Amino acid sequence: MKLRRIALEGWRARPAEGFAPEFAYNAVRIPLYLAWAGVGDRAHYAPFLAWARRAKETPPIVDVASGKDVGQFGAGGIASIADGAKPPVDFSAPKTNEDYYPATLHLLALLAAQMRYPSCLAN
Repeated sequence: MKLRRIALEGWRARPAEGFAPEFAYNAVRIPLYLAWAGVGDRAHYAPFLAWARRAKETPPIVDVASGKDVGQFGAGGIASIADGAKPPVDFSAPKTNEDYYPATLHLLALLAAQMRYPSCLAN
């Protein structure tokens, strides 16, 4: 997998020269980190929430220039970072046989929910 980069000019972000303009493994954690830090409001997350809601178990890799799906993530745990809905009852339980990256995202999402959004985890 090739590492993708973002170039920033002021507050305008764009894919860096020489790197594919994709929302993929490199970028999927960015909305999680922003929400965890309390940056922005719900409207700022609308494109990501739309992606997560249609993605569910096997999220697509998206070409950010065209908005078209160009591949799929290899593991379903990536969808655990958020879809804007209340997490499932078993969200706190680790998943068995989950790959490192989706398992790490799941743990980060759980930490973020416990620290910033504990009411989301209340039954």
